Amino acid sequence: MLSAGPPYLCAFFMSLAIGMFWVGLPYLVKDLYGAQVWHLGLMGALSSAGYMLTCLFAEKMAGRLRRHHLMACGALMIAAVMMLVGFAGSLWAVVALMPLYGFGNGLFWPSLETYLSEGVGPSELRHRIGWFNLSWSTGDSLGAFLGGGVYVLVAYLAGLTGVAGLKGSQGLLAGAIVLCISTLALARLHRLPARDSRHEACDRHVPKSPGRGGHASLAVFWVMALVANGAAMALCGTMMNIFPDLGKDVLHYSAF
Repeated sequence: MLSAGPPYLCAFFMSLAIGMFWVGLPYLVKDLYGAQVWHLGLMGALSSAGYMLTCLFAEKMAGRLRRHHLMACGALMIAAVMMLVGFAGSLWAVVALMPLYGFGNGLFWPSLETYLSEGVGPSELRHRIGWFNLSWSTGDSLGAFLGGGVYVLVAYLAGLTGVAGLKGSQGLLAGAIVLCISTLALARLHRLPARDSRHEACDRHVPKSPGRGGHASLAVFWVMALVANGAAMALCGTMMNIFPDLGKDVLHYSAF
């Protein structure tokens, strides 16, 4: 587990930084640039579109670059966007940065997932994906909580000092965390994690997946994945991108 720890740390801290950044972002652009609800939706849509388009071409990029290089490049792009957003100068400059943010995520997350899954049997894969899901979801939860609290703090300091630009410092903090992830990826993820033979010994009892000649229908899996991801991302996107407009202006919710 210790030898396999760095990829899970990368997933945890990346989700932590993204949660911090994305919870504060709608409040930031509303406070600094007077963003409306359709601007918030557009930002989320462009980010997701950048991610999706990157994934379409990720296989070709993965053939030219090693995975830890792709992870590091993706992390650098994400960090750059996080650090620039608070000092972009206009709402449309922030909007223009969103596809680049999605592009960075499209390089980082699929590369990390394939890094963990390459060359392992189904039992070891379930073990790794379990730790991966625990890592990013824990980071997501803590990041959302911290993101709201940190934005309230920086907004208070901005009001106290009269320096509105202090509100962008949350992006600097999140970007600094992501820069550390880039360094960790280059230093520790150039080798695949060690396998655990205890898990692979149980593979003879594991039913075959559709991709390995099993009886389940791959078409059914794709339909389930599309429906589940469509519903989940619609709910998540609404809560993170659209709801802050209602929460701030109508319900008077703070970022916290």
